[in-house]
Amino acid sequence: KVPTIDKAIVENGADVDVNDAAINDVVSYKIEVVKQAGAKNYTVIDTLSSGLTYNNDAKISLHDSEPATITPNIAGNVLTFDINGEDTILDGQIITITYTATVNKGAVIDGANENKAVLKYGNDANKLFSTEESKVNTYVWAFDILKHNSSNAPLANAKFELYTGYNTQTKAYTGKIE
Repeated sequence: KVPTIDKAIVENGADVDVNDAAINDVVSYKIEVVKQAGAKNYTVIDTLSSGLTYNNDAKISLHDSEPATITPNIAGNVLTFDINGEDTILDGQIITITYTATVNKGAVIDGANENKAVLKYGNDANKLFSTEESKVNTYVWAFDILKHNSSNAPLANAKFELYTGYNTQTKAYTGKIE
């Protein structure tokens, strides 16, 4: 058996492969690695799209243990997590890495903002194997606003407020139509 990796977005307590977000929203991610016999030198390489900014808050845990802080090596939008001590982890146990990223102004609008992870492993640090990539996507959508009068004529200098949901007080955007 070979180790496996699974990447997910955590939204409302559920693991999903796709979600919708807005600029400045925070997205929670979870990576699960299943350890297998004989595999060593575990390294998770996580690549965020340019529309996602890592929030420097990664945690690692084994099964249901208390999460501990883990600091990845960061090169641009690539996070590299070296998992130390895998010799003490039993075969079949799950290593979990969690972190958040903020959707930034570089996000792809009306398309996928991909986040992918791959596990590299092997007994010889100079000859590592790789799992298949595990990918998730965050979508950011654009829309047009037209404020008009009862005759359907556009209103000049119309002001408006958008909220994050129905019957909520959280403003998503305040603007003015010129």
